[in-house]
Order: sequence, then C-alpha cells, then structure tokens
Amino acid sequence: MNKKSVFSLQEIAGWQESNQVALPTVQRGFVWKPSQIENLWDSLLRGYPVGAFVLSPNLKSDKFEILDGQQRATSICLGFGNKTFRGSENKIKVYVDLEKPKGEDNRKYIFRVITKSHPWGYRRTDNSKTLTAENIRKAMVLYDIDDYLEADLDDFYPFDASFPIPFDYFINSASIDELIYSIENWKNYETILNRCIKKDIPELSSQDAIKKRISEIYTAVKIMLNFETGQHVPALYLDFTKFRQTLNPDEFYENLEEPEIPEDLSEETEENEDSDEIENLFIRLNAGGTPLRGEELNYSILKAHIPSKLQNQIEQACQKLFKPARFITIAYRLFQNHSSDDQRDARTMRIKPKQFQKTVDGKKREFEKFLINLFNDQSYSGKTLLDYIQHLLKYDKHTNPHGLPYLITSKISDEAPEIMFMLLYRIMLSKDRFNLNDRSHKKMIGMLTLFMWFGKGDRLKDHSKLLSYIWEDVKTLPCDAFWGHLTVNSALTDEVLTPFPTYDGKYDRNSLSQLRKFKNGNIIEQFGQKTKYKLFLIKMIYTRDLLLYAQRDFLSSFFNDKQYQLDDTNVPFDWDHISPQKYILRKWGIKEPIKQWYNTNGNFRAWPYALNRMDQDDTPANKLNPLKTNKSNWEAFIEKNKTLIPSEKHLSKVLLNWSFCSQQWANCSSSDMKRDWEGTFSLIIDRNLKICKEWYDELCIEDLNPKNH
Repeated sequence: MNKKSVFSLQEIAGWQESNQVALPTVQRGFVWKPSQIENLWDSLLRGYPVGAFVLSPNLKSDKFEILDGQQRATSICLGFGNKTFRGSENKIKVYVDLEKPKGEDNRKYIFRVITKSHPWGYRRTDNSKTLTAENIRKAMVLYDIDDYLEADLDDFYPFDASFPIPFDYFINSASIDELIYSIENWKNYETILNRCIKKDIPELSSQDAIKKRISEIYTAVKIMLNFETGQHVPALYLDFTKFRQTLNPDEFYENLEEPEIPEDLSEETEENEDSDEIENLFIRLNAGGTPLRGEELNYSILKAHIPSKLQNQIEQACQKLFKPARFITIAYRLFQNHSSDDQRDARTMRIKPKQFQKTVDGKKREFEKFLINLFNDQSYSGKTLLDYIQHLLKYDKHTNPHGLPYLITSKISDEAPEIMFMLLYRIMLSKDRFNLNDRSHKKMIGMLTLFMWFGKGDRLKDHSKLLSYIWEDVKTLPCDAFWGHLTVNSALTDEVLTPFPTYDGKYDRNSLSQLRKFKNGNIIEQFGQKTKYKLFLIKMIYTRDLLLYAQRDFLSSFFNDKQYQLDDTNVPFDWDHISPQKYILRKWGIKEPIKQWYNTNGNFRAWPYALNRMDQDDTPANKLNPLKTNKSNWEAFIEKNKTLIPSEKHLSKVLLNWSFCSQQWANCSSSDMKRDWEGTFSLIIDRNLKICKEWYDELCIEDLNPKNH
C-alpha cells in the first residue's frame, strides 16, 4: 500500500471493507459520543479541516495501522453506512435534518445520531443531552414498538428532528432523482412528511420546498465527496529509519524465558522494535487533547505485549463484571501482592502509565503467566476466580435471592475499584470461601455495599482512604472475623466510612425508624441534630443503587444482562416519579417537607421505557391501577407478556411489586401538593425506610454495626 499524503472520505470509509487499514492492538474501541459524531459531520460538510491521521506500516502485511484517528475514521464509516472497525454500524445510525439551524446555533447542518440504547436520538438544541422522559414517552408511542432493545435500528429516527433523513442516502445516490426516489420509498417518509408539514416550517412547508432543501444538501455532499477538489484528510507516517538510528538499546525488553502458555495462546511471537515504537508513539499521542484515562492507557500498553488470544480472553471474561482496563488495574495489584516484591504501593488503584510501562517491561512474562493462570485456575469451588465472583454477587431468584442486580455488580469495580480489589484479594490470597445464602455470605455482600455507598466521605472519593484504614484487617483477619463488625469498626475511624444507625433498635432513640416522628420543616436537618446521622440519611435517600437493590427481582425478570451492555449507556430504563414531578415543578406555595423529599428514592422507581410509554403523568392510584385509564394498551401488553403478568386481575399487584410500593400507594389519588400533600409525604417517607430496611434485613447490616456488639 502506498504512502498517500491525503485520503478522500470514500477511501477512509472503505478502509475496513478493503482491509487496507487496521487497528493496532494498543487501540481501544469506539468511544465517541453521538454529539462528537454529529459535530464531525457538520465540519466535514462545511469543508472544515478535521485533523490528520497518524498511520504506521505493518511490516508483516501490506497494510497500515491507525495510531491516531480511529474515532474519526469510524465516524466517517458510520456516515457512509459502511462496516466499521469495531462493528458499530448496527448500533449507531447517522441522519441529517432538513430544517436549518435556528438562533444562536452555530452549526450549518443539523446532523443527528441515534443509537441502540437511545434510538430516539439526543436533543436537537443540545446534542450532549438525552431527551426528557416525557419526550421519550412520546417517541415510544410514535414508533409503536414494544421492545426497542430488540428492534432493528432502522425502525427508528431522531424524535425531535423536523425532517430527518438517513445521511447515507445522500452519499450513495448517483443523482438527485435517485436520491428523491430513495427517500420517498423510505418506510418512514410519509410519517415524517406529515409531522413536518404540520409543524409549519417555512423552508419545509410543501413537498416542493422539501425537495429544494434536499437538493441543497445533496449539492453540498457532492462537493464534499469530489475526488479532486472535495474534502480530504491528511496522513502522517512513522519514520522507522529515523527511529532506528536514534534508538537506545536499553529501551528494549530483555529476552526473558517464555512462560508456560496453553497451546492455543502460544503462537504469538515476541514484539519487535517497531511495535515498541508504536506503543511509545501511541502514549505520546494520547497524552494531550482528550486523552485516555490512565488505566485505559495502561491497558493499551499491555495489549502491545501480550498474545491476541489472551487479549480476547480478557475481553470475554470481563463482559459482565469489569471494564477490561479496570480489570487490568486490579489484576496488576493482585499480581504485586501475590509476588514477593515491595508491596508498599500495592493497593492504590492509581497507576501512572510510565510506572506501568516500566513494570511491564521488566516483568512482562511473569504478569502474562499470572493472567493466564487467573483465567484457567478453577480452584474457587470448581470455578475460575471471576466466575466465582459472579456466582457470589449476582442476584438469582432461586439460588441467590439476596444477591445484587446486574447494575450494582458491574458498578462495584467501576465506581469503587478498591472495594473490588479487597474482595478479590480476600478470595484469591486469603482463600475466603462462601456458601450461598449463609449468613457469612450475606454479610460479605452487605459489607461491599456498605463500603461502596457509604465509604465515600464528603468528597465522594475516599474508597482508597477507607482501604488504607482496613488494610491490616484485609491481610490478617480470618474469613468470619473479616466480614463482620471488626473490619467495619476499622473503617469507621475518622468517619471515613459514614457512621450508620441501627434501623429499629428497641431502646435506641437514634435509630433510623425515628425518622417518622418528624413532620414539619427541614426534616433532614432535624434528624441530623437529633441523631448525628445526617450524612447517612442524605446518602440513603439519594443513592439510587439502594432502590435498584429493592427492585432487583423486577429488574432481573424484565431485562437480560446484554441489555445493560450498550455502547452509550448502561441503563435501559428511566427514573420515574411515582407521584409526578409536574405536581411540584415551578409551583408556588409548596411546603418544605414535601419539596425536600419529593425527589428522593421514596418517590422514584426504575421503570422500563416500554412501560413508561403506556403511563401518563397521573396520580399514583391511576398509574398503579392503569386499567381504569389506559385499558387497551395494558391489555395488549399483558397478552404479549403472560410470563410477567398472568392476567388483568394480577396487574395492580404486579405493578406494586415491581415498583416496590405498599398497597397504600395504589390508593393515593392526591394531585394537589399545596393543600393535600401530607398523605403523599407520608408514603414517600415510609417507602424510603422500606427501601433501606430491605437492604438492612437481606444483607445483615445490623450484624455489621459495631454498636450491636
């Protein structure tokens, strides 16, 4: 392949199909947000420069590798509707809106992106924000699709666009007549046309006006694509001759003995000089602009030095529990503690790329062997380490009913890596083992959640400090003692772990249940003055994970794990106000207690978009007894989902269980939060306590409280 100084957009869009350009092993996946894709295409169509690609020749094949520019190249492929490097073409679709920008909008063309997780698109006026819950509900009604997570992306289009058209129609049409024919035969054309004309947009007020606007954009596209004078992206190349002339031999890795690797992983050869330079340049390229996070850069460094089949094994093993880069950080610290090296810094999850690169250079083979053993050793009750962690943590209605729903399990390593490291250390190095449903197992999960949710301090960044306070316990205590009040007592030192009350101690005037006594004024402040547990209360009523735990059975029955593993979100549901937000929003004269508590966990539920589609902003009584107000839609839903709701007579009970609401909520018909607020307020307080009590009871939180010992 020749070293071209510039590439046309057509050439870039065909790189993956033609197999002329590839990604090096150090590259991460596609991570651009929809707003970045939209803004790139606006720049391209306007003829703006979009930077250069940095390419490296692969000396083993007749192709180049992208060291810098993968995100732009993938976004270009998406606009063309072509295959991408990471298979994003089925998860992301690019549209252009025919309506021109308004007001202070500095775009010339309004590109719109929809994704598998947000098939209705993002906001037209601010493409970094998701649609409001109300607009998502309207979009679901418009598309009339029961399960958007399973539907084809071609069935959707950006909801708040005036006249969106798939952009690849403009690119792939040979003439304006062919383009008009393609658009008019597009399955969504008539629906969008009717909506657009009803909006009375001047430049799109008739079919002739619409065709004129289509022609304007088509002309701009053809100018952009002109092979001679159109948009091109320059390329820069690595000069390996220059690198070799200035190379310091001490920079190369020592020729260490090969580790004992399973046969299916042993076919890779050692890295050569060129791959070392690719790695170093990659680090430099990602040191400025919008860089990789430190651990992502560390993972990219590691990928340059390990067999591709081991890379695949890491990616597959991490799918349900870790982001691969986070796993490597935790595994690296386990490796250090497992070895006989100096362990003074072997618990912090912050590892500088230079430090990591130096360590990998010196102990690459040992670390590789450690990873291979970690994925293959089945000494954890007959499972590998990561499978055993899943087995212990993940909720299952029959085998692990007090376990954690998928979102919480996956968030432990993401938001509290020190806590996940602590768990792996105890299981791998201290050899802790558990029987499901034993009290010790429940306490183990209880301690993990206690540390994750309430071990953040005021700055919300104190998990590493908490780990330092319990580190001696981590290393020395036996299993039964460690997963109990002794370790929690160490964590409470200097209140690194937020002090927490008993729930309903008979003789404890500071217990959480005392919250019901407060009826007026600033209740959070009053409770804090009375009990000294203000910070715990604030965290308790706003930590959404507590609510997810209470709704774990519903979430497990409604969603499968794959539906949480979408590119630009991991939440396939909305946070729905049970008593609607509109009852207090921009209202005067709302009393302080209801205003203070209305947006706490007690008035929220995790609610699928498919169900939100059928709900109205109505009283809790009507939302939880929807056959009174929305009979036809719910009848159709029940008919399609007999396994979830056997019959109409079960609907109200099922919705109460799914929403984790008491029967009293189904009788709440108050819509006036100025005059008739006490009943709703009482329900919200009680439900906050019920959510917390579920956690206390299921995971033995009272046993973990040193005050009870």
